Amino acid sequence: MNDEQAVSLVIPTYNAGQALLGTVQSALRQTRPPDQIVVVDDGSTDGSVEALGSFGAEVRVIRQGNRGAAVARYRGVEASDCDLVAFADADDPPMPPNRIADLVDALLQNPECVLAYGMTWDMKLTEPRVAPGFADLKQGEYFVVQDALQRMLTQGWPLASAMNLVSYRSLLLKQIRDRQFYAAANDYDLQMRMAVCGPFVYVASVTAFYQEGGAGISATYGATIQRAYALASAAEVYSKLRSDGGVSLEAWRQRVRNDWPAVAPLLVRRGNWPLLMRILRTGLCYGLWPGLPRRLWWGVSESLGR
Repeated sequence: MNDEQAVSLVIPTYNAGQALLGTVQSALRQTRPPDQIVVVDDGSTDGSVEALGSFGAEVRVIRQGNRGAAVARYRGVEASDCDLVAFADADDPPMPPNRIADLVDALLQNPECVLAYGMTWDMKLTEPRVAPGFADLKQGEYFVVQDALQRMLTQGWPLASAMNLVSYRSLLLKQIRDRQFYAAANDYDLQMRMAVCGPFVYVASVTAFYQEGGAGISATYGATIQRAYALASAAEVYSKLRSDGGVSLEAWRQRVRNDWPAVAPLLVRRGNWPLLMRILRTGLCYGLWPGLPRRLWWGVSESLGR
């Protein structure tokens, strides 16, 4: 195996308990194990990271104060020594044994792509749900998502759920530094910024499991706050595009119209003024239509009166 195929697995963790141990063990049991595992401890206080000492040099641990998953992921990419980087969330169920092999192969077989992702099986379902447009793919087949940027800009959720992806270290270093603002939806923000760089490739293979519960970002912030951060990330990228990125202005405006009045009242109640300012600016720039200011004002007023 040449250096261009070497892959690091980056695992940010914060008080993940026994789940962290299971994640690392499942990484070592891969049919194509990572060449390096980097665990970034984001200020854990539960002693979970100390248990990794039994793995010795197989697992490198980096410690930082509690600065959030976005910073932890960047620290892990920065510390990695491989050209390819895979990610895993510490509190997810153990990974399927084919995860790294399938994602790395997908990326290397499609050199025009900047990121590879696979199917995530939500464990509350009896079988994996196939994303729209991929139903005709046979097991292990690839689909090049040429319009990754368009999809990301017009939807509020990432293409690769549960950070079920592999990308290039050199691109990640350029795109995901200084992203501490995105306390929630940092997975969306990472993929949003990678979509600017080129197409993604999807492999029709279950490469991650997902299970609701625990004290992760979704449970901590909730869907509405994540929706707000995702909109702020998309607006930041859209505002810097030299062209429309293949997305019609009306399609982008429709998303803004749907999202910003829905999230702003909650941001007021929680006093998240930096995020609220970004959302209001986005709404004023792209989403305003007759009557909306009045509806937004009544929504905010009602929230403040509770």
